[in-house]
Amino acid sequence: LDELKKTSLAFDPSLLLETGAAKMESKYVIDCASKQDEGPIHCVAIAGEKVKWESTVIVVS
Repeated sequence: LDELKKTSLAFDPSLLLETGAAKMESKYVIDCASKQDEGPIHCVAIAGEKVKWESTVIVVS
């Protein structure tokens, strides 16, 4: 998690609020997906001290 915080361009600790996590949905679109796009993908949400981590695996058939 600390590594994600350091390397994420979207992580800005000054924006953290102690109000909790909101529900958020997203769609990851890969145009012309190939076998190179296969593998695990992770999404991490941080709200104050709360962390929510979801993972899935992309499979191209």
